[in-house]
Amino acid sequence: MKHCLICTLFLTLFISCKQEAPKQTKVPKKHTEKTEVKKPIPISAEEFNLLKKLMTDEYEIYKANEGTRMDLREYPFALSITDEAESRSTIYYSILAKDDFNNDGITDYVVSESSDSMAGSRFVFVIMKDKRNIEEQHDVLEYAPFSYNNLDETKYNSKKITTVATKNWRTYDVTEDENNESANLVFSYQNGNLYEESYLTKCKLAKLESKTIFNSIPNISRRERSIDIHNYTETISETYKVKDTLIHADLSGCDNPLFEFEFTIPVAKEQLSNPDFFKHQVVSALTFLAKNTQFSNDINPIIAYYEENEITEEQTTIDHNLLFNVFARKEDYNRKKKTFSIRINIERRYNAHQAENWEIATRRR
Repeated sequence: MKHCLICTLFLTLFISCKQEAPKQTKVPKKHTEKTEVKKPIPISAEEFNLLKKLMTDEYEIYKANEGTRMDLREYPFALSITDEAESRSTIYYSILAKDDFNNDGITDYVVSESSDSMAGSRFVFVIMKDKRNIEEQHDVLEYAPFSYNNLDETKYNSKKITTVATKNWRTYDVTEDENNESANLVFSYQNGNLYEESYLTKCKLAKLESKTIFNSIPNISRRERSIDIHNYTETISETYKVKDTLIHADLSGCDNPLFEFEFTIPVAKEQLSNPDFFKHQVVSALTFLAKNTQFSNDINPIIAYYEENEITEEQTTIDHNLLFNVFARKEDYNRKKKTFSIRINIERRYNAHQAENWEIATRRR
């Protein structure tokens, strides 16, 4: 009975409150547009301009291809490129580190260019001329689908990059389980170039007193030093130019110097029909190199060989460790410029254990 009275009383109060309650009117909700809040870009104006310049340089190569674009709205910045094979890649640009690597009072940078696609990933040491202009740029490839090596665990500390190199199993035709070789690498900028530090202590070419190919002769329009992106040896590139004669010279290697010379020579088309033309041009080119570079001991034996033998593109070996070949063909004649090209490759193989990239990169003995 007590529970019934309570229920009756509650029901009476409920009905009374319901009747007396004022009628509520619905207030229409105001329509508000969502405003996108832009995240601040966590880098300085100088860093922004540097990344923009590096991206623009790459963009210029692919800008004619549909789908190539730059995005500087969010950090890391993104460059989407489409290559000639219509393969699409996105590269992300960011500042990995900054310091004064050459002690000139101007901030320099290490830039990360990261991608998991065909474009690959790399880090770039950028030495600045001033706050806006680049003096030097040195690239090291970290990964690409068919690169020689992969670099992992890349870290920056005290002006140095440390990383671990392994063989790219795709390139070396081994399974990932079989690919158990690795090497610890350290990169630092010193003495006017970026070096992998084992090169300085273990490679014979590091002991060259003169970091040049040509002697001190006039008409050298370019001398540059950098680092090989695959085996981390020092590279030297020089250009000799007199009127329409042009010679590009490159040197790399660890214990075994590898030379590449490319000649562009003004020639009348009628000379190509002379049966002695090619041999004469090649011997003349080699004679010039023997006289005007610091590597005459490597070049003179080749001159002597070609004075007695025909010019072929096949690789030739003499003196047990001197390997070379020459490319000089009628097809290399430029009718518009009336110039002829000769390419000469030379390797002096002092160390037989450095015949391929991984052996060079790990300074094999």
